[in-house]
Amino acid sequence: MTLLDAVHSLRRAAPQRIDPAVWPVTTQVDVDGRLCVGGVPLTEVADQFGAPALVLDEAEFRYRARRYRVQLPERRTVYAGHALLSREVARWVAEEGLGLAVRNPAELAVGVAGGVDTSRIVARGCARTTADLRATAGVGRMVIGCGTEIALLASQLSRPQQVLVDSADLAARVLHQPMLRLAGLHCRAGEIKQALAEMAEIRDRHDIELPELNIGEVDADDSAADLTELDEAIDLALDESCAAARFPRPIVVVEPGHAITARAMVSCARVVAVRDGVVTVDGAAPPVNRQSVAVANRHPLGSTRPVTVLGRAGEVICAQVILPADLHPGDLLAVAGPAARGDALTTRPPVVVVRDGRAHLSVRRETIDDLLARDVG
Repeated sequence: MTLLDAVHSLRRAAPQRIDPAVWPVTTQVDVDGRLCVGGVPLTEVADQFGAPALVLDEAEFRYRARRYRVQLPERRTVYAGHALLSREVARWVAEEGLGLAVRNPAELAVGVAGGVDTSRIVARGCARTTADLRATAGVGRMVIGCGTEIALLASQLSRPQQVLVDSADLAARVLHQPMLRLAGLHCRAGEIKQALAEMAEIRDRHDIELPELNIGEVDADDSAADLTELDEAIDLALDESCAAARFPRPIVVVEPGHAITARAMVSCARVVAVRDGVVTVDGAAPPVNRQSVAVANRHPLGSTRPVTVLGRAGEVICAQVILPADLHPGDLLAVAGPAARGDALTTRPPVVVVRDGRAHLSVRRETIDDLLARDVG
């Protein structure tokens, strides 16, 4: 048992001001009432790097990535980079033995810069241009999004490319392209039975047994029970479908994204206004509604009341959450879960990595000068 496993077990038995089902496992409250993640008080993060800021717990990210690989040994795990990607995150992904799924040339460039081998990269995308296809060609797998991409992709290749499709009809078209190699099918997690039927049809029509089935992003928690349940559901679908079609079991690829990052991320922002049950902070709304909010700079004192927390643009971050009645401008609020990285004409906050009591800047804050440098009109 690792130290992090032990901490997970202890957290289940200890009463917390914070919800252990939402916050990173390393989250603690120190004697001064300060919320700490990865052994670092969030007030120190805000003081050193400014607020708002996105705090990423390295140990939590690695733990959750590793659990997918360990708990699903018969599956191939590929991290969905759209959840959060930087060179440092890409390096963690590679070091934990996961592949990387990207949606565009920018994500591909970051992944490669972080050390992910191109042979372990899956390139996805919708309505990709010729330039997009050319830039992402050469990765381990390319997911064909529509029929028009087949000939377009083939025309950009200088060497054969492994591809995935979602139907027998597209498979037939791929098999007529000398520069494309059909590696398998892709589908959603709930469509395994239909996908196996398509794979059997491809075998019957073209005398080829595809060895790989990519079921895309999965959102199971990383607990042993949830991952075991996911694994058993995949096995059951494979057993029934493969037996019915007399088809050999393919390698199943899963792509967890937010399932890895959601519990590893905390955003912090300062309170700028409190009025009539509404608290406004200098931050932005997270992209998912799984957040929990807490005061990060002190012990809550006195009574509490339900409030709605708004971002800088008036968007709702948390509705009707219980916070101290004496909340005031200057207090630091922490929100568990993914954070928005910016909206129109708003500078994006930094990403600060914490681990073992230390914090360092992973992605710097975007500045006004950065915004103006792109505005060349």
